[in-house]
Amino acid sequence: MALTDLAAALADQADVPGFVSLLAAAQKDPAVGEALRNGALDPMRRNCRNVIQRAIGRGELQDAALSDVLFDLVLGQVLARTVVQGKAFPPDVREQFVDTVLLHVLAQHP
Repeated sequence: MALTDLAAALADQADVPGFVSLLAAAQKDPAVGEALRNGALDPMRRNCRNVIQRAIGRGELQDAALSDVLFDLVLGQVLARTVVQGKAFPPDVREQFVDTVLLHVLAQHP
C-alpha cells in the first residue's frame, strides 16, 4: 500500500492534467522530456525504489528490479483514474488495486 499511498499523495498535491500535458509535450521536445524526467519522474522513481528497498529489508520482496514495473503500474493507475476517468484514488480503491493487480505481479516474482 505504501506505493499507492505515495502516488495518491502526489496526485492530490500535483496538477495532474498539467503533468499529462507535459508528458505529451515531452514526446515532441527532447528538452521537455529530459526536464520532466529529471525534475519529476526520476525523484518519483527513487521514492518507489526506496519503498521496494524497505520491503526487501523486511523480507517481503527479493527483486529490486520490480520497482520499475510497480512504478509504471501505479503511475498508470493514478493517471487513468484522475485524468481519463476524472475520479479520485481513495484508500479503498488503492487497496483494491493492490489486491487485484499489484499482488498478482508480486506473486510472479517471489
